[in-house]
Amino acid sequence: MANTNFRQAWPYYLVISLIFSIVAVYTFDSKVQPYGDNTTYYTLGKALAQGEGYHDISRIDKPAHAHFPPGYSAFLSVLIRVMGDNPISLKIANLVVLGLALLLLFRLGLRLLENPLLSLTVTLVACFNPSLMQFGSFLMSETLFLFLTLVSLLAYLKWKEKPGIVRLVILGVALMASFYTRSLGMALIGAVLLAMLWGKHWKPALGLMAINITLFLPWSIRNTNLGNSSYLKQLSLRNPYQPDLGTMELGDWWDRVVTNGSRYLKHDLPDALFSYVDQADYSESLATQGAIGLVLVGLIILGIFGLKKHRLLIGAYTASTALILLLWPEVWFGVRFILPLTPILTLALVVGIYQGLQRALAQGKLSHRPWLNRALPLTPILFIIFCLNDMQNLHRDANAYPSIPLQNYYAVAEWVRDNTPKETVVCTRKGSLFYYHADRYVTMFKRTQDHEDFMDDLRAKQVDLLVLDNLGYQDVNSYLVPVVLENPEYFEVLLKVENPTTALVQFYPEGRQLDSLNLQFQP
Repeated sequence: MANTNFRQAWPYYLVISLIFSIVAVYTFDSKVQPYGDNTTYYTLGKALAQGEGYHDISRIDKPAHAHFPPGYSAFLSVLIRVMGDNPISLKIANLVVLGLALLLLFRLGLRLLENPLLSLTVTLVACFNPSLMQFGSFLMSETLFLFLTLVSLLAYLKWKEKPGIVRLVILGVALMASFYTRSLGMALIGAVLLAMLWGKHWKPALGLMAINITLFLPWSIRNTNLGNSSYLKQLSLRNPYQPDLGTMELGDWWDRVVTNGSRYLKHDLPDALFSYVDQADYSESLATQGAIGLVLVGLIILGIFGLKKHRLLIGAYTASTALILLLWPEVWFGVRFILPLTPILTLALVVGIYQGLQRALAQGKLSHRPWLNRALPLTPILFIIFCLNDMQNLHRDANAYPSIPLQNYYAVAEWVRDNTPKETVVCTRKGSLFYYHADRYVTMFKRTQDHEDFMDDLRAKQVDLLVLDNLGYQDVNSYLVPVVLENPEYFEVLLKVENPTTALVQFYPEGRQLDSLNLQFQP
């Protein structure tokens, strides 16, 4: 069945497509999400589509962007040029990419498992994954990265089946496309190279490295010239959002691994596989949660070792991704970081459960019954039952209004859009989100406790207005709020939206005559 052509497999593809379409329509969220990355990608895609290059057009100086790789923004720019500047259309296109990725997952399952029913089970379980479906309608890079990851894995299998220079080039381009979508693609590149070296394919491995380096150099040279603050530099900080805490020391790395490992076991791994989580409560640390995580990890490892083919490739990709995530700063948490690995984890988990059931049947002397053996690959599909309630929650929240703090934030942004000149510069923690709603230039405040240094930075950035939001970000309360409340002679409240307070404050670079600021800000 590994080499099954479309004519033989079309019923499976049809079933997957129909079920995915139903689930996608049911869970589709038409709102622009409040994540900064979400609107940053959109803004960068818009800049490319308008011919302004890979630049932050939300900032008054429109600097070249060097933080996010350009892959997903380039993808959005093509969609904008073809479909127009309509976020809902872009979201639908993103869902289509997710659907195609799940069809590729089925194909990958056929190649790795040689069992069409088991591969179908893997794919249907992924179709009902609440977190995966949630991000399917977000303008975020995870979905495209997942698609390109599966393209890369299948391209490697094609090359392995019949090595050749053309297939090697296709593999190299696919791998670098995934890297240019998310830097986490480095784990995938490493896994493929390891599999090649393990198989003693020395020359192809060197050739692949040459392709990857050649394609990587333009981005690397560009970022070096721009003086980019790379992920490696951020990794070395105790907290990228509080640089004044300093850099990591040797003992801090072990503490970080333990903290991240505990969180992934108790929250992020189970949530990524089965749950829709709006706001995870990381203060909970029940023993049962850790036990569930350990069981899942055990079954995933069992499933990887149980693969009929290419277990080293899948195991290396899973392990290298996990290692990177364990070393990331603790403040980079949540399902989204592990999400692109979720279909591979689902495949391994289903295989692990299937093999466990096979052993149980053999122990019970029931493995000789043909009907039971035929039905066994479909048994793990029962996991869908545990996801149905979360899918309903996802449907409910997709059709709900934004939270009150977000509504207040949007109200301030719309006021700025309607009442200020186009050249206005606004300082806010959620710059790209504010720019999307206000269509005014934005900038970020400097994370410093020195108030004069803070205001010198505002002057240098030509800031006119500041937004004191109540969206729950620690650095707003640590840096922005104190400087405004303790230096009233430089600020004036223009607008307040209450419960909870969201304030728009005007900045006077040279100060003004004022005894106190009429603002009680209680985040």
